[in-house]
Amino acid sequence: MSDNLWFFTTVVKVTVAVSIACCVLVLGSVLVGIPTTRTTEGFAAAASLVPFPLGAWWLFRRLQVRYSRRLARSLTASFAVCTPIFLCLSMPFGVITGGYAEAVVGSKLAILVGAFVGPILLTAGLSLAACVFVRSTTRRIAQHEGTEV
Repeated sequence: MSDNLWFFTTVVKVTVAVSIACCVLVLGSVLVGIPTTRTTEGFAAAASLVPFPLGAWWLFRRLQVRYSRRLARSLTASFAVCTPIFLCLSMPFGVITGGYAEAVVGSKLAILVGAFVGPILLTAGLSLAACVFVRSTTRRIAQHEGTEV
């Protein structure tokens, strides 16, 4: 497998896994029927942030297999900072993708699937773009410094 394809699949796998875990944690608390108070809302917000450090740790370990520690650390920092922001920004687009899915398929279940698949794919694409930018920038900096990445 080429280096670019491996990088693409690794970042997308981690992003999709983290995004799905966040959605499951938030939806799980709603579906279980936990009464909403300030305490439970704070707990749900804190619990939805748990997958991001775990995903960053997993990504760092995977990237160390092929890249130097410096590059893996840079990519992991980019992932850890940008992915939660991209997930929050992409959630309003779930209404659009859910509406299109319902119009195409004609099922009420398609709304739910489209409302989550669209933002997850958008988050994966944005995270991949950020990681590609950081990877090329870090390599150029290392080349300018005369160090190896």
